[in-house]
Amino acid sequence: MRPMTVLFIGQIRHIDLLSKQLEIMDSLPFIKDKILFTWSDQVLDNERALHRLASRHNLRVFHKPSPQFSPSIGFYLHQMCALYHGLQLVSCTDHVLKTRTDCVITAGALEAVSSKNIDIPDGPLKQIGGFLQKVSIIEAEITSPMFFDEVFYYGHKHDLSKIVSFDMTFDTIYRPHTIYHEKYFGHIVSNNFPLFRDFFTNSCMFGGDNTPYTHKFDEFRRAVVQHALSYKEYITVLALYYKIVHEMFTLDWGDEKNFFFIRSSGGTGNWKGNIIENHGIRWGGKSFDDCSTITDIFFTNKHYHSTRCWLSSSSDKFFRRIVTGEFNQCPLGDMFQSAYSEISSTCRITDVGCNMVMGNFFESLAIFAQSILQGETQ
Repeated sequence: MRPMTVLFIGQIRHIDLLSKQLEIMDSLPFIKDKILFTWSDQVLDNERALHRLASRHNLRVFHKPSPQFSPSIGFYLHQMCALYHGLQLVSCTDHVLKTRTDCVITAGALEAVSSKNIDIPDGPLKQIGGFLQKVSIIEAEITSPMFFDEVFYYGHKHDLSKIVSFDMTFDTIYRPHTIYHEKYFGHIVSNNFPLFRDFFTNSCMFGGDNTPYTHKFDEFRRAVVQHALSYKEYITVLALYYKIVHEMFTLDWGDEKNFFFIRSSGGTGNWKGNIIENHGIRWGGKSFDDCSTITDIFFTNKHYHSTRCWLSSSSDKFFRRIVTGEFNQCPLGDMFQSAYSEISSTCRITDVGCNMVMGNFFESLAIFAQSILQGETQ
């Protein structure tokens, strides 16, 4: 197993969970260091508890005064600052688990991620992606590019450093057109792929801050996504996104018995857990293994996962089977295979989609979305 440095960053949300996580990690010999980086006010508010945990579990605690940012952008920049400062405490050769103080990852999941093969396959993405190895994430939304769950992730320090970004393009140009979570990883592809820059600039109909939120938002977003799947432009965006996830990231953290718990945002003490357990697409309880075609994935079930109508995968299986064409044939699958043929025949992968006029696609999509809001379509 690769030696692992654990980096807890950000606010101290739940001392009891932090203590439970440290107890699990104490039993794992491949964990070489445990570091907490937070803001000075957090240390002051939790001084006695942190002293106890530091002495009992060899937790190294570091802090700095909290930076002052505008409220509209402060949350993201605080997280980037904490990640930047935290990574400075880690050796350049280390593999790092970035996590939080309000979740517990099982020993099985930690063992699996530290021992699995994370080599990036040879190909054009390996040359331009900037990663030395794959980065392990826990969930990826499959209708909105680079929308990853960022609660915790694992990778080489060099690669996690690529996630650190103070580029405010997503706030000044893309936002409010993009989905908030896309900014954490979206800059990795938007800097290299014009296709993604065009998509992020116009993707408000897929759930950005300008998306109309009504009591029927689930139905609205599902209808927009399913309509968009009839366009070559959207299929090309998704096909390239899936290829990037397949080759540069990995989602599997061992078998279905591995999971994590995270304190609910409502503060009630309830737990949202077992997100690793399904090992498939979390979409109204419909498992990936029940879907034999790509059409099945997007159209068979009436309810996407969660109240905001997202469709997420917590397994490598979905991305592998789409990219390698392992699904049974269907018209939508044929569109994806055609997109991958074009991607493979493009001289430079960064030029994929450059001949497309994304503005026309989004104009058509906006007309369709407006017709839904006006009750002109069902």
